[in-house]
Amino acid sequence: MSEQDKTVYQLITLRQIVSGLGAHRNWWPDESQLTQRRDYLGYVVPKTKELAAFVLESEIARQYHDQAVGPGQYHLFRLSEDLERSIYQTFRQEASQFALDQTKPGELLARLAGLAANQAAEPHPGPVLLGSIQDIDDDTTLAVLARHYQLAFSSGHRVFPYLT
Repeated sequence: MSEQDKTVYQLITLRQIVSGLGAHRNWWPDESQLTQRRDYLGYVVPKTKELAAFVLESEIARQYHDQAVGPGQYHLFRLSEDLERSIYQTFRQEASQFALDQTKPGELLARLAGLAANQAAEPHPGPVLLGSIQDIDDDTTLAVLARHYQLAFSSGHRVFPYLT
C-alpha cells in the first residue's frame, strides 16, 4: 500500500468517526435524523447506500467546519481536490471495508484514540490551526488532528482543526 493510499484510508476512517461522534454529541443534526437519512438512502439508492450516506454525512460536517474556520481553509471535511477525489473513489470501490457501527460512541472513541497515537495536544475549543495542507500526508499531522477531536469529544467542547 502506498503512502497516499494509507493517508486516504486514515482520512476516510477519521471522517466516519468524527461524523458519528459529532452526531452523538449534537455538533450537527442528531443521530436519529442521520439514521432516518441512511434508511431513506437505502430505499432511494440501495446499491450505493453506504457511499451516499458517507457523502451526506461529510457534507453536513463540512458545512459546520466551514462556518467555524472560515472560507479558504482546509480541514478534515474539505481537503485538496486530488485528495477529495481519492477519498471518494476509494470509498466507492471499497465501501464494505470501511463499515463502522456509528451507534456505539465508546467504540468510536476507542478507534479515535488509536488514530491519535498518544500525540500531545492541548484541549482548545473552536478553530485550531495545525499547519499547512502540504502536511496532511504526514502521520504526525493526522495523529494530532485525531487527538484534537479525541480531546474535544472526551471533554464536551467543539473543536475545528484546520490547515492553510
